Amino acid sequence: MRNSIGARTALRAKGIGAKSRVGIALERSIDMIVALLGVLKSGAAYVRLDPSYPAERLAFMKQDSDVQMTITSIDGNIDSDPHITVHGPQLAYVIYTSGSTGQPKGVAVSHAALARHTQALIDLMRIRRDDRVLQFSTFSFDAFVDQLFPALCIGATVVLRDETLWDSVRFLHEKRTQRITIADLTTAYWNALAIDFANDPHARDALKTLRRVQVGGEAMYGDGVRAFRSARRSRDVVSRYSMRNLRRCRSASQVSCTSVVNCLRAAISASPA
Repeated sequence: MRNSIGARTALRAKGIGAKSRVGIALERSIDMIVALLGVLKSGAAYVRLDPSYPAERLAFMKQDSDVQMTITSIDGNIDSDPHITVHGPQLAYVIYTSGSTGQPKGVAVSHAALARHTQALIDLMRIRRDDRVLQFSTFSFDAFVDQLFPALCIGATVVLRDETLWDSVRFLHEKRTQRITIADLTTAYWNALAIDFANDPHARDALKTLRRVQVGGEAMYGDGVRAFRSARRSRDVVSRYSMRNLRRCRSASQVSCTSVVNCLRAAISASPA
């Protein structure tokens, strides 16, 4: 986590801290993860700025969320680790709606809400430290946090998808080579994969170690369920339709921390040298 420490230190040097908003305009990469962890550790909140968005929309999002600086690259490596306490009520990030019915609207999520959501997903997804979790969603969608923070907080491995939307052949290849054990996918994409897998005699062996699949965004299709079970002979497919609202996690049991920053510190401390 040294790089995220460096990013945090650089942000603090620029006067960024609690109540600050920092835009992250990076392509899907390790640098993107480093940047958002650095922002969270600095006590600030990150604002997702997809570089592919039109300039007008990005300008509106920056102004509306009062972004004080924008990260477009990660440089340098700093060893010092100034310990900054992050409290539950502090803002963690701002996510914008699609704007399909008008102007995009920003939704502010606190560290406490994110921590509760993360703990609930760790329990729901049954993540273990030896898991390899596919980070499938783009940075701009709410599912991104579901596929990142639970895995990092439990000490599991996150597998970043590249910018290409994998077809079924590529998915099976990546499943084998990256040893993915948990995947959280959109319903339409999962349905297309399931139908292809049912007609692929090699899919069953490749999918044996994919121990958990979660599907969300809309209701699951019956033909997809039947096709996937035919290909995988497993019932461990979970529909998470309409379960993405962070506010619904207030009743999650065993909330052991007030922020994902504290979760990450615990995971790092527990990791073997």
